Amino acid sequence: MNTILAALTNPNNTKMKKLFVFGAAIALMATFASCKKDYTCTCSSVTKDATGDVISSGSASGTVNDTKKKAEEKCEEGNASFDAGGGYTTTTTCKID
Repeated sequence: MNTILAALTNPNNTKMKKLFVFGAAIALMATFASCKKDYTCTCSSVTKDATGDVISSGSASGTVNDTKKKAEEKCEEGNASFDAGGGYTTTTTCKID
């Protein structure tokens, strides 16, 4: 480590400095690269009556294999709310765990 520090602080060693900066840039790009991974999408549904009381609820999970941003977008496509008639409403909310 001391050898690297000495090489980087030596004003005559611009080649080593350029190599270090290039290596650091490659490492930074690799860190932020978009990689597909498995993400768990969990959807929860709640049905309420006309007074707002919960009459049923449940949840389900599934796997989405994509980049995190795209997995979140795909998962959130499950978000929905609808009027089931007679004052009953069902709301489904989905998110990546």
